[in-house]
Amino acid sequence: MKLTTLRAFFFYLFVVILGAGCKSGAQLEEVNSSLKEIQRAAMQIIGKPRQMSSDSKEIMSQYRDSKGKTITNPEKVRERIYTAVYVLGDRRPFSIQVEVVHEMKNEIGQYVAIKKDDRSAEIISEKIKAELALSREGKSVLDDFKPF
Repeated sequence: MKLTTLRAFFFYLFVVILGAGCKSGAQLEEVNSSLKEIQRAAMQIIGKPRQMSSDSKEIMSQYRDSKGKTITNPEKVRERIYTAVYVLGDRRPFSIQVEVVHEMKNEIGQYVAIKKDDRSAEIISEKIKAELALSREGKSVLDDFKPF
């Protein structure tokens, strides 16, 4: 292995370990909305999801460039950004965690997270909070009630 490749590998490993140990992103606590309302509000702000978990508690946005435009072919760009929205908790009140992740392609063609943008995550979480507040105006008394 070349010395520069080895250095780059250890640098990326350091960044990943450092990023995993630190709290990142923004978090909304005590959200008393239904899971459907949270999902709708998140998708209203981040757009059509690229990926969503089976229980709808993890929502990943489409890849975007640094100007916020959706990337049509995300495998061919050098740097890309995505937003992840996590709904934490089994029942109400939920917590919502938002992360904005910057990824860069390394020498061997793999994407590696290089930083998490806490400021952008805070802005997006505030927009989700505002969207949830708007949705309460038309809220029904029996939201998410399924008798059968």
